[in-house]
Amino acid sequence: MLAANGLSQGLYLAQLYGTSAAGTAVRLTADGNPAGAGNSWPVATGNAVFGDVRVLAVNVATLDVACWSLTLAAKNPSGTVAVVTPGSSPLSPTYSSGGMASATLTVSADTVNGAISLIVTPPASVVASCQASFSGPVN
Repeated sequence: MLAANGLSQGLYLAQLYGTSAAGTAVRLTADGNPAGAGNSWPVATGNAVFGDVRVLAVNVATLDVACWSLTLAAKNPSGTVAVVTPGSSPLSPTYSSGGMASATLTVSADTVNGAISLIVTPPASVVASCQASFSGPVN
């Protein structure tokens, strides 16, 4: 994250990864390991973020894909992260191929780690390799 003086605090860039077990939800993190304070997508106290999220889930056996493209806004006014949009309901892919149409993406607040949580759930019996990126301003 780049920091600047004044009201504008800079640009926030994040990349997250994860590989699901067959048909099992996976939380995306900076290193692909279970979520914790050191590898989650944090929103610092007193900050808000807004930007574009792109998520790609690939069926490792067939290379069929589920893709999401969404706008995210989140805030942390006093130590508790809240997702303003898109909410926490599972999202269907923006684009998919083959059997990946039933994959879902869930965006929510991780109040334990003060972070944003992205969870991909692939179709039953599918092992999915997942990547996500975010870019947008932070203030």
